[in-house]
Amino acid sequence: MARRASVTVRFLVQDRFAIPGRGPVLTGLLTAGQISNGDVLTVEGTSRSVRISFVDVHRRETPEGPVIGLEVHPEDAHLVTAGMVLVGPADAATA
Repeated sequence: MARRASVTVRFLVQDRFAIPGRGPVLTGLLTAGQISNGDVLTVEGTSRSVRISFVDVHRRETPEGPVIGLEVHPEDAHLVTAGMVLVGPADAATA
């Protein structure tokens, strides 16, 4: 079993949809770290990169973390579905 690196970013994807005039959006829980405009995250357990265009904080907290929306690059949206986890670079290197 691979050892897990320290968590920098962990985003649990709950939904994926498109907003006309804006593009594809992922919503979910940010359970660790911070995400900024321009960040590149990885689908956990894969080498698939997802470019973040814009971060929208919904100002709703849950016990697991804040609910946020991520506008993603249109070419990357098909790589992610509900139930997947996006991670920062330290997590992406381990499976």
